[in-house]
Formats: sequence, C-alpha cells, structure tokens
Amino acid sequence: MRFSFVQRTVVAVLFLAAGTTASFADQESGGLAGRVTTSATPLAQARVYAYQMSDLSLQRVDTDNVGSFLFSELPAGLYKIIAVKVGFVPAVVLLSRDTPDTAQYL
Repeated sequence: MRFSFVQRTVVAVLFLAAGTTASFADQESGGLAGRVTTSATPLAQARVYAYQMSDLSLQRVDTDNVGSFLFSELPAGLYKIIAVKVGFVPAVVLLSRDTPDTAQYL
C-alpha cells in the first residue's frame, strides 16, 4: 500500500521596504526606520530584529498597523535586519551603520 502526502501551504514573502513613520520624523537622534510588506500589502505585527554582527547583540521591535517599524537607537556597526511573521518567509537585509547619529530608512 502506498500513501501519498501532499501539503499545500500558501506562503507570502516578507519585504523590507522604504518608508517612514511619524515617530521617526520626530526623533532627535539617528535611528533606523522602515516598513514590512508582502508583495503589496503592509504587514502589521511582524517582528523585526537588528542583529549586530560584531558583538552578537540583538534588538527587537514589532511593526505597527501599517507595517512600519523604528529602532530609535542603533549603534554603528554591521547588522542583519530580519523581518519575521508566522506563515511568511523571513526577509533578511544586510545593513551598515557608519555612526549611531545617522537616520536611515529601509
């Protein structure tokens, strides 16, 4: 007897896209802001991690209702920015920060 198992899973890809948030515009110091979307739709409540490659530190924020996120303070260094949400393929972007005072958008 032969069993056949077919798994059908709908998976959307997460994107880290250019964008700003009102809270980022109000920041006095530099930080990193961006937006997480599927192919065309903002993704609320996704987790975004900033993993610093040199000291292996990790920071985490969640996206808001329109998929925007903000790391208000992010030291200089090389980072992997990782966006994840259950049911979606994670997005990973390599980011270099020259100074902690520079505002960057992803």
